[in-house]
Amino acid sequence: MLVRRPSWHRYADHVRHPDRQRVHPGRLAVVATVTVGLIGVNAVVAHGDSTPNPSSSTSVGTAVGGSALTPTTTNAPLPTSVGIAKALVGALRAPALGARVGFVVVDALTGQPLYDSRGSTPQQPASTMKLLTAAAVLSAYGPDHRLTTRVVRGSGSTIVLIGGGDATLASSRTPTGISPAPAKLSTLADRVTAALKATKQAKVALQFDDHLFTGPRMSPAWSASYVASGVVAPVSSLSVDGGRRTPTSRARASDPAAAAAAAFAVMLKKRGIAVSGKPVRVVATPSAPEVAQVVSPPLAALVERMLTFSDNDLAEALSHLVGAAAGKGSFAGATSATTTQLANLGVPTVGLVIADGSGLARTDRVTSRSLSLILSKASSTSGPALWPLVSGLPVAGATGTLATRFGDLSTRAGRGVVRAKTGTLTSVSSLAGLVRDHSGRLLAFAVIADRRGDLLAAERALDRVAATLASCGCR
Repeated sequence: MLVRRPSWHRYADHVRHPDRQRVHPGRLAVVATVTVGLIGVNAVVAHGDSTPNPSSSTSVGTAVGGSALTPTTTNAPLPTSVGIAKALVGALRAPALGARVGFVVVDALTGQPLYDSRGSTPQQPASTMKLLTAAAVLSAYGPDHRLTTRVVRGSGSTIVLIGGGDATLASSRTPTGISPAPAKLSTLADRVTAALKATKQAKVALQFDDHLFTGPRMSPAWSASYVASGVVAPVSSLSVDGGRRTPTSRARASDPAAAAAAAFAVMLKKRGIAVSGKPVRVVATPSAPEVAQVVSPPLAALVERMLTFSDNDLAEALSHLVGAAAGKGSFAGATSATTTQLANLGVPTVGLVIADGSGLARTDRVTSRSLSLILSKASSTSGPALWPLVSGLPVAGATGTLATRFGDLSTRAGRGVVRAKTGTLTSVSSLAGLVRDHSGRLLAFAVIADRRGDLLAAERALDRVAATLASCGCR
């Protein structure tokens, strides 16, 4: 199923909202673009629990260059710097992009730089920061890793609900169109109830453990309005329905872990298990016997969902998990661990400033060259762990945050051909992704305009950049 984002989403910047969908995920259909056809080199890349027909992405295009999901011609001629400059001079000089535009194009197969304008200048990335988070978490855990939400025994009649960092955990109903289905708290309640009744236990005291993530729940670099307006929830390793107060609301709980535990207590009571008192926060004994568990979809699917819909809550949880893998699941720990993972991947980290995993922070700084190289490495068979980063990229004119873009005559060459991550904050627009040019060469590109003017005009200019790369050989 292809998803069109609401037209009002394009005005989100006017209320200081980032570029994610401003509707509850339950109303979205996650596009199952978990199969990346022959990209980078001649090898099939497949991820996730389902394998959709790649034509679902290519059918929307009227582009000249051919979809990024079609076979790569590895001997196709490379564009030249002069050719790229000549073809893109008009789009890059669009007044809406402002006075500072970083733009890099590299050959996706080799990482060879083809064009670089301010490519080494650190700039505000907005949500293209999520590409760094995706690369780091996939590198740290691997695409098959799953996140576990558990209940273990405490002392006496006590049980402990333990969060494992799964920001996709749903309460009792699978959000419409989400595939693969997330783990459900209600399923865990069913399993715990069955285990308790098997031992003839009908009353418990409930505790909860969210110690996997530590430190402040909100980045000091965030606007105070972000949580209040529902842009992002306080970061917690235990949450349900994205930390929302109800599954369909935008309002966020001030303490997502306590809210999840309270919801779990209600579920147990409805199943005939008496729960004494209010849930209490603890740190569970590592060796405590397990009562039951539920597991998330594979990390590959979580990364795809995060990128397709620019999910801030999921981005922050995945970022904290990168930190947790190195021993400190906090904003500071994520900063250090993500930087280390990127350096190990061979991505330049000079000038890199990471304040969060979603790109909401105004103090984040990334170079367009680093973004393009992440995409190049992800599209190569030399780094299969990163392939979900590519399959999660929105498809121009078809899916996620690019669903309603690339619609006018000057950008239609990119429809179904460009796969790219968007970024939007007040005064910032960015686009970074992959495109196959007219000659059949797969290119990785990144554009950041962090002093831009009008939002819609800037988006059209960025779309023209990508669409032009698709339609020209740029020789």
